[in-house]
Amino acid sequence: MSRSELKKAYDCLTPSPGAKARMYNGLLEKADRRCTGGCWGPGSLRRLALAAAFNCLAVALGVAAALALRPDPAEPPPSPPVLAEPAPTAAPEQGLEELSLGLWELGMGGKTAQAEMISLQGFRGSPEYEAALEWQRFLTDYDPDGSILAQSGNGWTAYDEKYSAYNCYTREMTGQVDALCERYGLVPLTGMKVFDTPEELFDQARTGAFFSREGPGWENEPDMWYGYGDGSFFLEGELSFTGQAPIWPLPLSYQLTCCAKGSFSTVCLNIGSAAAYDQWHYMSKSGAELLLARRGGSALVVADRPESFVVLHVLDPVTLGEAVQREQSLDRETLEAIADCFDFSQIP
Repeated sequence: MSRSELKKAYDCLTPSPGAKARMYNGLLEKADRRCTGGCWGPGSLRRLALAAAFNCLAVALGVAAALALRPDPAEPPPSPPVLAEPAPTAAPEQGLEELSLGLWELGMGGKTAQAEMISLQGFRGSPEYEAALEWQRFLTDYDPDGSILAQSGNGWTAYDEKYSAYNCYTREMTGQVDALCERYGLVPLTGMKVFDTPEELFDQARTGAFFSREGPGWENEPDMWYGYGDGSFFLEGELSFTGQAPIWPLPLSYQLTCCAKGSFSTVCLNIGSAAAYDQWHYMSKSGAELLLARRGGSALVVADRPESFVVLHVLDPVTLGEAVQREQSLDRETLEAIADCFDFSQIP
């Protein structure tokens, strides 16, 4: 696999929470061994690794899952779980189609497949959406064979707090960040911090307590959270329904991304095909207007808040590599119950 293919594969990877924790700890151990106060300064590799995570971990299906759409004819197809796919319905006026960044080609090991990516910054027409779309187009055309990346170890580094969230490795890339911020009136993501407690996250993001560890009939186990000075943040964990007859019997892994409006964020999500999702609007018990979408065991909850754009992604166990057999997919009632485990009205 070429360096370019390897980088693209990593950028589209969505490992399980446990695997990500092992990857993260490995990165930190490597950073501790290599970073001794050199040109980046102590701790900068930690910040760079987490900045890359903010841009990469939210990609939904990953390259391997996308390539499963085009299996190698020489290999026997895997046995998928038994799922009752929901019948797609007419998309709401502001549905996933209004978040679509179009079809993008993913490649790994010489194979390619197309998948639909969506913006996690806002709906089409917003400055945040348009800047993210231009950035993805720039990356598609820039360094397609990875030759520039292969030479990036020549001593020049793009490390600067202003660019740490964008994985830049040339001046052309940092220049593009500057140009997009100026064109759309946005500011770059800076001031990244890893949080030790939910209260630290609430304080940094200037939110109320939008989640708790337990509630009536459910338990929430967040295991990673970090954010930026503008209030943007990333949270992931596992949600379980409890009781003798829970509405859903299996633990649900999730990722929650909040992008502050007025900031330049580049995170995007691979959803396969927006048209395949059952979509509807829902008023949560806390009074927040939400867009809900489901397909098989994966689902999305979108909250367009006055100052933030929030996307809760419920990961299908199949995409996490877990051998889970189910007879039905998440239904509307279950997804609405999942949405009500979070208080989106507490996010400005």
